Formats: sequence, structure tokens, C-alpha cells
Amino acid sequence: MHTKLFVFMIGLMTWATVSAYDNGPQVLACDYRFGKSEGTGQCLIVGSGISTGDSWLVFEVKNKRFRYTSSSENEIELVDKSGETLKTYAVSNTEGQCRPGGRSADIYDFKNGDRVCLYWK
Repeated sequence: MHTKLFVFMIGLMTWATVSAYDNGPQVLACDYRFGKSEGTGQCLIVGSGISTGDSWLVFEVKNKRFRYTSSSENEIELVDKSGETLKTYAVSNTEGQCRPGGRSADIYDFKNGDRVCLYWK
């Protein structure tokens, strides 16, 4: 009797640990416009985190990797695979709808007319 209770308790503790595991932010889909190229697809979240109150997000769209930080909210950086900044763009980051009647998204509007919309799970 005690063995069954012991096995049940171990299973319950293991399930709580597995359920608490967080994979971080997950993007459901994304829309993009780069010049004349427009599309819908899956965007890869490469990394994210918070350090001393500053949140950051690195995401990839059409093989372009971008880093956005809350400390410089009017800029987004194009970075290479090692995280080195290649170029800095002026952006505005808002939340709203990209598709008519669609769900809410994080919108990154570039000053040159480009746009990325991230739809979160």
C-alpha cells in the first residue's frame, strides 16, 4: 500500500516539474513586407530574455535576424548569427491588427515602409 502511494507521489512531483518548464515565447505566425516582397509564414524566435529590467527579443524573418530591446524602443538591429550588429533601423513597435479582422499582433513598422507582424501563442 505504501509503495503505491510512494510511486504516485513521485509521479505527481515529476509531472509538476515537467509542466512548469517554459520554452519561452512562441510565435504562431508572422506577416512581413520587405520592399516589394510580402508574405505570411513562420518566424523563428532565436532568443529572448530580461536583464536588469531590459527585455530583448531576437527573431528571424526570411533569413534576416533582428534584435529588438525595450531600452531602445525606436530602433531594431539587423544582426548576424553571432549577434554582431550589421545595421540599425528606425522602427515603431505597437500592438494591433495587421490583417483586417485578425488577431492582435506585435507590429514593427520600419521607417522605410517595411513591416513585420508577430502573432503570439
